[in-house]
Amino acid sequence: MKQAVVIGAGGVGLGFIAPELQGDYHITYVDVDASAEVINLIQAGKPFFINIAGPSVQVVTISGAKALNADIPTQRRKAVRAIASADLLFTATGAKFLASIAPLIRDGIVEARRKRRKSPLPICCCENGKHIAEMLRGFVFKGLRRRDFPFVRFSDTVIARMCKVEDLTESRKSLRAYGHDSVAKQLRPLAKGMKRAVIVEPYFGIVIEEKAVKGTGLPLGMLRLASAKKFKALDSQKTYVHNGGHGLISYLGHLRGYKQFHEVREDREIYEIARAAMVDEIGETLIAEYSPVLTRHMVRNHAHDLLRRMTCPYFNDSIERGVRGSLAKLGPQERFIGGARLCAKHGIAPTHLAHGIAAGLVMNFDDLSGSKLNRILREVCDLNPAKERLICTCIRKALKSSVVRAMAKHG
Repeated sequence: MKQAVVIGAGGVGLGFIAPELQGDYHITYVDVDASAEVINLIQAGKPFFINIAGPSVQVVTISGAKALNADIPTQRRKAVRAIASADLLFTATGAKFLASIAPLIRDGIVEARRKRRKSPLPICCCENGKHIAEMLRGFVFKGLRRRDFPFVRFSDTVIARMCKVEDLTESRKSLRAYGHDSVAKQLRPLAKGMKRAVIVEPYFGIVIEEKAVKGTGLPLGMLRLASAKKFKALDSQKTYVHNGGHGLISYLGHLRGYKQFHEVREDREIYEIARAAMVDEIGETLIAEYSPVLTRHMVRNHAHDLLRRMTCPYFNDSIERGVRGSLAKLGPQERFIGGARLCAKHGIAPTHLAHGIAAGLVMNFDDLSGSKLNRILREVCDLNPAKERLICTCIRKALKSSVVRAMAKHG
């Protein structure tokens, strides 16, 4: 079997990458002391369990994996050797930790060069955000000459399976509160005796640029290969439709006092705002930007499927999870502002999408009057109220709309 190294033993690393790789690759997890409980479990040779949520829970058993704690010097050296000899490398740490894992990857590729490695080493970045591979590449090659490492191939991915690691007792309690006793009973902890569980939705396939793995001869059945143009389209769809829709529903749901995403399914007002933003605004924008790679029926089917998945009562996604980092998500490269700018580029007013921006502003700022709003738009969102009037006008209207004003009072 081929060897895969996964840096990050969190929701995506355990709940998405492992089930996709199992059967074709031996998996070695590398993490730090923060995940010591999981690392110790895997090092003890015990299997762990993934819950694929649905009316009937499918429990996937992951066995035979290895794990290394990079905070322990002897294990870090083993991690360096594992990276140097890996056939595939995945990072799933979250964008804010890329700088901290870069030295480990750097040492691994330096070791591979010392051993005169010739075969490609695809490094697949499974973090949320735009241009993650470019960011990690910059961190890893700091102080190195890139031409000395022709075998290293960085690639972004599109990770579209929603994954969560949460307290099993609380998860069961929440499901039972909504009448899903049978689903609650079927959930299994990460391992016997552990308090946490990995719960994922039934979605499969990691999208990656085909050039990253071209000519490797690796088993790639778990990957969805895409040309550079198609990958860019699917990546934008993930960021602006999936992440943007998720953020919009969670922010409005939070202000209305909901606890779980599936409660929004019965709220026609929020649901219609989300649908219009995802289908009529961002959806039409993506068709204009990426046609013929993305077609109208592809985009619309995807958006409606996302609405169904995000509000699925069996996955039981919490609003609290969706609103984490709400201020950062108003940044210029993030889901809302990036999506709004793409809309404006094609002359489409982001009227409904702006409700997500407005809700995020209400959640983080007490005073959004006149000049103070303009300052916030410039400093937080990098929006120029004078030059980007279409977007800023939509935000101001959303702040005055009955839906945001009523929800703000509730929140």
